[in-house]
Amino acid sequence: MSAGAAGLALGGLFLVVGELAAKQQRGAELAQQYADTIAAGADKVGDAARKITVEQLKKGGDWLSFNWQSAYDAADKLGISLDTVTDAAMGNQGAMAKLKPYYDALGADTAKFYDLASKTGMSAAETRLALEALTNGIGSQNEAIKRGVELKGQEQRANEDTVSSTQTPAEVRSRGPLDELLLRPG
Repeated sequence: MSAGAAGLALGGLFLVVGELAAKQQRGAELAQQYADTIAAGADKVGDAARKITVEQLKKGGDWLSFNWQSAYDAADKLGISLDTVTDAAMGNQGAMAKLKPYYDALGADTAKFYDLASKTGMSAAETRLALEALTNGIGSQNEAIKRGVELKGQEQRANEDTVSSTQTPAEVRSRGPLDELLLRPG
């Protein structure tokens, strides 16, 4: 291999690694956005989270997979209600049940796959790409919301353990096992 080809390959590798790192960062930021929408004491997402979900489902896919269509684009092609897709992305079990035939078609059920391709008039490749965009879009939002709920729970637990600004130093010391260390003569 020539030096130019090796440099090109190395540059491509750095590009892919950089995109994977950026994708990880975007996922963490999205989870935090969802966490920020959850009210204190709640364990569910609401209207603000739905707005985020809609925006995310409208975005195109991942260039690394060469599938640039959004989950909403795919839903349109497959004849699926965008509300159903949004509800499923937010974890609604009824909506997920409605989408089960599409997940089956992408999985091992070839009869459902070819029936769907026939009904939509898409080629097998187009059908596969649409099903992947749909399921990946829904799955990524499910994961981001789940992670957002986890982050909110961690935040709430951390805040429960914080010291109230009205406590005296003696009250703070009497709270925990550091009492012995703090009161022990030097």
